[in-house]
Amino acid sequence: VTVSSRDAAAFVLGLVLSLRGRRVTAVVNALSREHIPASLLVLGQGATFSELGKLDVWSGERVAASHPTADLCAVAVDDGCRGCPGWAANPGGWLSGRLQQLTRGVDVGHVSPLPCS
Repeated sequence: VTVSSRDAAAFVLGLVLSLRGRRVTAVVNALSREHIPASLLVLGQGATFSELGKLDVWSGERVAASHPTADLCAVAVDDGCRGCPGWAANPGGWLSGRLQQLTRGVDVGHVSPLPCS
């Protein structure tokens, strides 16, 4: 499921409408503020919440308080990608380019979305 992240309310509405009441087995999140609880809202029982952010990253305790069965996985993309070609010149542009590449792969069917339950 891919929805706009420009506005938190539109983000939640887009998620709910796209999923039609179903829950997801995993969320890969790089958003902050109001988008974090919205992302946790659509997780199924025992699902994984992978956090790629650096700003407003929730603690394990805070995630557990919002979604007691979620498995939190926090990933510091900048630390793990420092040696990637192009990273040093433009870290934000490098990450944006990889995410755009992933989105294109989903759009043309080369990358399959995670199953919903």
